[in-house]
Amino acid sequence: MVQLKHDIGIETSSEELKTKKTTPKNENRYIIIIISLVAIAVSSLTLLFFFASQTQQKIDSYYAVVFSRSDGDYFSSSKGGFELNNSAVKKPIITKDSRKVLYYTASSGAGGAAAGTTGNKFDLHCCDLTSKIQIKKGGFVVDTGIGGDIKVNDAGRFLIYSKKNDSTGEVAFYLSDLKKKKSTKFENNIKEIFLLSSEEGVYYTKIKDSQTALYKYTFYNEPQLIAESIKKVSFFSENRKDSLLLETFEEDTVLFGLSIIDGLSDIKVVSTGVTQVLYEKFVPGGNLYFFKSNPANTAWEEIITDDLKEQDEQIAQPNTDDYTFIFGYSYQYRKDVTVYQEKVNRDELRASINRTVASDNLVSKGMDCFAYNSTGTVKVAESTVPERIFAVSGTAEPAVVFERYDYKKSELTFSKLAKMLGSNDMAGVTDYAVNAVKTATASQGIHIAFAGDKAGGQSLNISGEEAQGCVFGFSTESKSLFVVMKDAKVFESTFFKYDNNNGTLSKREVIDVNILSFDFAGDFIWYLKTEKDANEGTLYLYSNGAKKQVIGSVFSFICFENGETLIFRNKKQNQSDLSADMYIYSGESCILIDENVDLHHLRYKNAKELAYIKNFDDATGGDLCVYVSGKSALAAQGANGILLF
Repeated sequence: MVQLKHDIGIETSSEELKTKKTTPKNENRYIIIIISLVAIAVSSLTLLFFFASQTQQKIDSYYAVVFSRSDGDYFSSSKGGFELNNSAVKKPIITKDSRKVLYYTASSGAGGAAAGTTGNKFDLHCCDLTSKIQIKKGGFVVDTGIGGDIKVNDAGRFLIYSKKNDSTGEVAFYLSDLKKKKSTKFENNIKEIFLLSSEEGVYYTKIKDSQTALYKYTFYNEPQLIAESIKKVSFFSENRKDSLLLETFEEDTVLFGLSIIDGLSDIKVVSTGVTQVLYEKFVPGGNLYFFKSNPANTAWEEIITDDLKEQDEQIAQPNTDDYTFIFGYSYQYRKDVTVYQEKVNRDELRASINRTVASDNLVSKGMDCFAYNSTGTVKVAESTVPERIFAVSGTAEPAVVFERYDYKKSELTFSKLAKMLGSNDMAGVTDYAVNAVKTATASQGIHIAFAGDKAGGQSLNISGEEAQGCVFGFSTESKSLFVVMKDAKVFESTFFKYDNNNGTLSKREVIDVNILSFDFAGDFIWYLKTEKDANEGTLYLYSNGAKKQVIGSVFSFICFENGETLIFRNKKQNQSDLSADMYIYSGESCILIDENVDLHHLRYKNAKELAYIKNFDDATGGDLCVYVSGKSALAAQGANGILLF
């Protein structure tokens, strides 16, 4: 055995080493030492990589699921499980990373179980699902006597809950740090609350001086006033990115101011004088599309000439003090009252036409479309109707697909409509006017406009009627516009695309025909082709300018942003539900996950985290399985349903 105490001491200098005489015996000893040290280093690295891989395997293999059986509701995880006695009253919550479960029990405060039930108060527990000891103990108590719903952030660390004072009716809100097991009260009587997905912060609204105000709170700091005169707050969270969009009132107008807050950063004003926002098209970090009025655009009065408008503006309600009455009668007063009443009827007709034209979106309301992102604000298209925007570019160069309208002058005048009021009711005359507007409104078809385009957009050669059966989607970088057009006669679709060459659109390129179903997932387009009268078809993937045949005998699929998809084959009718064999495609081949999977009892977070019941029977239930990190495992038997995953 090598004795390290005979080795050269650390105080020996390099010059001394040069002068020492090295014998063959010493040389052998040095070689043995070096070999031993190398062996130890290799072993240490091997163990390090082993433990790292084991840690990664454990981290990636966590799962948590709440399910029902005939005798109650249960919780199961990769480390164990337990029965949920109170889940029928208030459902538990599993964090997005499957590391924690939050569940309720009857309140242990004053009144015990009775108070927990009738008073709608509960004790909130948190259980760390990475620890078998925690699961056996049932976790720890976050707080007692809480009421209302709770919110937990995506990172699974912070949560919001409330407690009501039965004497005063005051509702206090708390922010809890589950990692440190600490909670702090931060506000009372909140209207709305928005918990950030990964950061230590929360936004909320409450009444201040008879108006709604927005506040920000972080742990151990005083609440900070962010904005006042709030009309509306919208919260968006995607991939651990958060954004709040604020509408604020503007004086003496129906228009509003628009602002944005990203995470815990400062508030930024997007624009004033806003009329509408495309909230459904917005994702944090992407393009925010909104609209502003343009007075130069068309109104219905430019189609039907209001030749009585100036005259009616001069007619005022008669004042009896301005007339001479003989025996209580004045001919001129009665005449002027009649004229004024006719004017009131005409004003009512104008208002009726306005309401109908606006509700049916018959003409442009004079809205120009703008896009805001980290580089600033740019106008994308003019004279658009927000309800006729079919697609937008989400994260790359701003672009919109919209229906464009032109209008021609009608021969009908408002004075003709006014004369009709003598023999027709208000609704009948309104309908007549609206039909004239419809006749004069001419759709120019579907156009695409890019940021800074002043030419009114480029035509896609698709009519407004055809667009009703189309689905449009931009590629991630907005280099291509994909369109799937459905033929209503044969219930099949054609898939084609346009390329964006520095703002100039290419000609239409047909990718495939006779498509039964399809789905967009970023730059991946999945579609199913079938033979006529067939219940199944062949699944194709279009990506990077090429289409690929994936697998046949498919009747359904679910695709995800990363190019992965779940595929269902061999459909079977099992009593009241459908079942099928489930496969996963991850870019190279299709791998069978399991057979006879009940499609009604399938839950997923992504293509690699699934919970499902197979071999399901209405009377006895089925086998609850989880698929995590490429492996499927049996979690429980006799399961009737999946409540949470």
